[in-house]
Amino acid sequence: GTSDIQQYVFSTSALGWINCDRFYNSPKPRIDFYVDCGEYTELDIKLVFHSFKAILGNFTPAISFKFPNLPVDEEMTVVVVKKINNDPYISITESNTSLKSINNLLFEKVTMDKLKLKLEQLNRLK
Repeated sequence: GTSDIQQYVFSTSALGWINCDRFYNSPKPRIDFYVDCGEYTELDIKLVFHSFKAILGNFTPAISFKFPNLPVDEEMTVVVVKKINNDPYISITESNTSLKSINNLLFEKVTMDKLKLKLEQLNRLK
């Protein structure tokens, strides 16, 4: 299930979790950001912020995932992992909080090894 994906994402990725204080101390105006993944519930969504070098995760299954109170104009990479019939698919998309939402994600079917490789590549954003 989704927890398998989450376990896998956490165990293979050395990216740090966001420190909310740093985030909330940002003087920038706030914005809500939505990630629309279509009709899937087995998902793991991460926003990887380039300037904060940190990840924000969301675990509430919904068609549209809301990330509230993000600073505007932050470059980020949206990473979505989903499972269909036990096969992992990954979508990695550059975005910016000022766009307010992202949809029409392109997913690539991957093996667990390829998934691990792609997640490890995210560490280079640091």
